[in-house]
Amino acid sequence: MAEHKLAYVERYVKFGHEHENTASKTSTLLFHLENSISGDLIIIVRAVGTYLHSCQQTTYSATSEVSH
Repeated sequence: MAEHKLAYVERYVKFGHEHENTASKTSTLLFHLENSISGDLIIIVRAVGTYLHSCQQTTYSATSEVSH
């Protein structure tokens, strides 16, 4: 019975360590993800801004052609 309890405790401790490792890996991953998202977000915002700017120019040139 004592051996069974010991095996259970060892397994529980091992699970605890694995869980801690997973938690730290997850937080590290989230940190990197957050940094990459902020970098990607800047790129996306710039791309959208450029796209909208080009759309405005296209619309402007289309309407100026129609008015002439």
